[in-house]
Amino acid sequence: MAFFRGLAVVALLGLFSSHGFGDEKDKEKKKNDDATFVKEAASGNQREMQLSKLAVDRARNAEVKSFAERMVKDHQKAQKDLEHAVKSASLSMPHKEKGEHDKEHGKLEKLKGADFDSAYMTCMVADHEKATALYEKASKEVKNAELRKYAAQTLPVVREHLKMAREISGRLSRK
Repeated sequence: MAFFRGLAVVALLGLFSSHGFGDEKDKEKKKNDDATFVKEAASGNQREMQLSKLAVDRARNAEVKSFAERMVKDHQKAQKDLEHAVKSASLSMPHKEKGEHDKEHGKLEKLKGADFDSAYMTCMVADHEKATALYEKASKEVKNAELRKYAAQTLPVVREHLKMAREISGRLSRK
């Protein structure tokens, strides 16, 4: 009988430790979740601006060039809005990460004409699929109200970008 009482106490302690006594770890996890979103959103905005500025100069197709111009404009606005939300959340903006962006930029720089247009739009579809998932999750799960508001307000624009990218990419593949 004493064995079962001891087992019950251990079980209760385990239950308590997972519901309330681990508050410091929970707070740190929530903070990290918010910081992770900020890092990924900022990195995504930077990547879209960088690749789209290249496309503004290199795209042969007028529709691709117009899309790239819009990406630069919209992602500059999204980055400014993110910076404002980050200040309100008492977090800091991450520094620009090179590496991955530079690698993709380098690949696109080597392409010309229709090959460039197609590769850029394929990249935009993939990037905006990832961004849509990121912003959908953040609009529901990010703990800071300002960041959640930013994600919710930016999500429709990201979805519109994805729709446009898919449509343009589809038209390019039919040519």
